[in-house]
Amino acid sequence: RPSCHNCYFANVNRIADITLADFWGIEKTLPDFNCFDGVSLVLCNTFKGEEILSLIAKGLDSLEVSYSGAIRNNSALVHSERPHPQRGRFFRNINSAHKLTHLIHKNLQLTCMTRMKLHVLSLCNKCINK
Repeated sequence: RPSCHNCYFANVNRIADITLADFWGIEKTLPDFNCFDGVSLVLCNTFKGEEILSLIAKGLDSLEVSYSGAIRNNSALVHSERPHPQRGRFFRNINSAHKLTHLIHKNLQLTCMTRMKLHVLSLCNKCINK
């Protein structure tokens, strides 16, 4: 959403007791941590947030990391993300007859690995929908 590019809450002074996020780049912060299903990041922003987390921590598999390690690959936690340079073009064309995957390939410069993942996903969807 356009509001994400000018987010009032994307900074270190958070008003919530706890912030939940996807932990992008955990393999760079904790190289020995193996999890292919994704990892959640929990930031305790207040003393009350720390108390809440301590009450539920027994039921969680968790590791403590430094704040700098947490934000290293999660920059949206501390500043608004810039819009993709082709964002406007993508949305101008979204109602065209092109398939969504075509628009993604045409407008967003994807890595080879991402293009391969999208292709595999497309093949899986075709198999499932048969």
